[in-house]
Amino acid sequence: MQIVTDNIYGNKYESDLPKVLADPNQIQQVFLNLFLNSIDAIHGEGIIKVTTKLIHGPDLESYKRKYPAILTRDRYVLLRFFDNGVGMSQETAEKVFEPFFTTKTTGSGLGLSIVYRTLKENDAAIAVSSMEGNGTTFTIFFRTPA
Repeated sequence: MQIVTDNIYGNKYESDLPKVLADPNQIQQVFLNLFLNSIDAIHGEGIIKVTTKLIHGPDLESYKRKYPAILTRDRYVLLRFFDNGVGMSQETAEKVFEPFFTTKTTGSGLGLSIVYRTLKENDAAIAVSSMEGNGTTFTIFFRTPA
């Protein structure tokens, strides 16, 4: 398994990101859950990539077209978790945030529903895109102070 921490693999961490309004302990749990899911998906033999950037202006408009229900402000800090694991079908991806839904043989199916709820409580939003055999990307939108 490889968690990418340099730009060779396309990680991008903007140095001048604004602060986000969120509980750091809760967000740590969100990140842990997403990392653990990625580790399961890559079966210890893949890449997990994390990127961040500030989205606003024309860049934000393209995201608003894709996620109109969750993007209502003028700017966000976007954080992406990507893995090149097994991926999910569209049907599975549509259910991953539902309580008790799981594709695993063990576990309660609460992890991603808690992620969703925790982010909502912190005025953030999450979306998933995935394709079987091609990995999964979780995109988190954090609001920024005015």
